[in-house]
Amino acid sequence: MSRASDAALDALHALMAESMTDELRRGIERARLPKSHDDYEPLSPKLLAVIRAFLKDNGIDAPAASERFSGLASQLADLDLDEAAMQRPSLRKH
Repeated sequence: MSRASDAALDALHALMAESMTDELRRGIERARLPKSHDDYEPLSPKLLAVIRAFLKDNGIDAPAASERFSGLASQLADLDLDEAAMQRPSLRKH
């Protein structure tokens, strides 16, 4: 079996990116609805993980000083992981 042409691979890559963008937009629209709305649906962690992996695999990341991520970065910096772990119910069986 022969390798796909660069043009075919580029087209497939573009379609994947467009498809993920469309799915993310739909997910954001559903997540903005009131929770009582029939079409409400929180953003899927699975979808976000796939998009994150796609971006990472393609060398796309945000600089540490990016204004888009400064709020998230400050929240993560303030997160006390030891306290969060203590508040989690134990998953071990006794």
